[in-house]
Amino acid sequence: MALTVTYAGQPPLDLFSFRQTQTAITAYWFAQDGFKLAYETPVGGAPWSIPFEFPIYQGIVALVARMTGGNLDFIGRLTSFGFLLLCLWPGRAITRRLQLPTPVFWIFAALLFSSPMYLYWGRAFMIETAALWFTVMSVMYFLDIIYDRPTAARSILFVLFSCLALLQKVTTGLPILFFMSLTYAVLQFREAGSLGKVATMRRMTVFAGYFVLPVMVAAAWVFYTDYVKLQNAMGAMLTSSQVSKWNWGTLDQRLSLELLQKVLLQQMLPDVGSYLAAGLLLSPFIFRSNAKAKRIVLASVVCGLAPIYIFTNLHWMHSYYQTALGIFLIFGVATALGAVVLQRFGLTACLALTFAVVSWNLYGFSVRYLPFLQQEFTASTREVALGRSLHREIPPEGQFIAFGNDWSSSFSYMAGRKSFTVPPWFKPMDQVIAAPDKFLDPGRFSGVVWCPNDYANQDEIFKLSRERNWKISGISGCLLATPERKPPAFPAEAASCLGSIDGVTTVRVGSNTVLSVLGWAADPQRRSAEGRVFVRMEDGTNTPIVVEAMRVARPDVTVAMGLPEENDLGFSRLIQPIPPDGRYTITVLQDVGPNLPACTIRTTVELIAKGQR
Repeated sequence: MALTVTYAGQPPLDLFSFRQTQTAITAYWFAQDGFKLAYETPVGGAPWSIPFEFPIYQGIVALVARMTGGNLDFIGRLTSFGFLLLCLWPGRAITRRLQLPTPVFWIFAALLFSSPMYLYWGRAFMIETAALWFTVMSVMYFLDIIYDRPTAARSILFVLFSCLALLQKVTTGLPILFFMSLTYAVLQFREAGSLGKVATMRRMTVFAGYFVLPVMVAAAWVFYTDYVKLQNAMGAMLTSSQVSKWNWGTLDQRLSLELLQKVLLQQMLPDVGSYLAAGLLLSPFIFRSNAKAKRIVLASVVCGLAPIYIFTNLHWMHSYYQTALGIFLIFGVATALGAVVLQRFGLTACLALTFAVVSWNLYGFSVRYLPFLQQEFTASTREVALGRSLHREIPPEGQFIAFGNDWSSSFSYMAGRKSFTVPPWFKPMDQVIAAPDKFLDPGRFSGVVWCPNDYANQDEIFKLSRERNWKISGISGCLLATPERKPPAFPAEAASCLGSIDGVTTVRVGSNTVLSVLGWAADPQRRSAEGRVFVRMEDGTNTPIVVEAMRVARPDVTVAMGLPEENDLGFSRLIQPIPPDGRYTITVLQDVGPNLPACTIRTTVELIAKGQR
């Protein structure tokens, strides 16, 4: 809990930032515009809805953020951890329902909250723990039904939580629902005594209500999301039929030893106690144990491993998917410790082995996950730097195109602006480059981001900036082009800014040769980066060249001046075409508005042979 609260304000740029920011941006726009069934994930262009899971978790986060005015990252991470804490409730109830020794629950809690995967992913800005809680709640009510009696309340709650689990994340809930349906069918057959007696209208209706209805609800949602996605050019490539192979994987993957090595041995096992946990899972079958302990451990192993062979590629590609499975293996280990080791070898052996597993878990967390938990994202981070520049340069209603970030939501989320972040697999790429406006809302096109990639030529951003008279700057290894704003009248007399013109040099960017002007400027009285920055070049003979520069991060200057990290004191501008050779006086003006005095920085440079200083 202390780790979660301490690092809850971390932006969702750590491991699997693609998925975290995709979840976060939906919650962000819920908080801005309210709940929509066809909710927006505005990185695929207009229209902005490309829904996947039903947004229960995102809606809760947005609601809390709107009611409290709190930081969305903080609320998102705490909500995720809250769902993990809630898993203790059904965990305790399941332990009692199975009539396991009381220590089983406390061992389960210790192993769960020392597990590296849950210490880390349990506080991620993702839907995983919400889907997990809904799933475990459905298991709790299922056990109530088969061990006691199927009252109306239990039946309704079982179906409700099964539906919620599938709607929140079908890959989490579906394998467990399938296993429960098989268990129920076997129990019904044993009770009836023959297939004919099982296949009665009443039994079949109950079975359909329990297990078919949740699947139908989930299927209806998938059908609806596919319909919505088809309205979007990129969304049409992300329908359920289009991503089916990606989700399910291939037979070769399922039969490969690499699957066991990669997913089980390298990803899952270290997060649930490693080889010691594996040995404990085998203990009921090695030592003389009661049949119930064997069945529970076996069921836990099946629930913890079988889904890997259902949604194989997802587990292959995404290690966080194992958060849907690990809890079952952990319950199996806790059962082995509390119902086998404790009963056969005594309290000392049970405590010693529990301590050993917990210690291994905490060591594994410190090595594998803690560095990412402690990672700081500052102005030196590409997503932070670009996000701040986009937020500053583009008005709230403005939208932008981005290349070189796959279709990650990280730029859009950090900027708080809608975008079409074009992935390399988007087929009509040439249409985006030729007419970017068509993929955004009419009249909202306000910027282009280009980061290094092998599918969109950086020359296009220079061409666009020339055609539209947009300014262009370099930020964290990327290029950003936004509309040029009209310069103010430069005052004849102005105070000197704190700052420096650090470089006026020619650089080659793709096939373009441009003049790069870099530096930093701050108001001498307010010691701030308020206002716009303009660069004027004059040689005394020709009309002065006046262009707008972009504010960019200069962490070194910010730290030296003792200012808050969010102050972007730097400026950057790539000028094209390069001015004629000659001796130029360069003036940088920080314009802080009509009611505050401007300040300037001046230097003299000589451009020879196309800009060599």
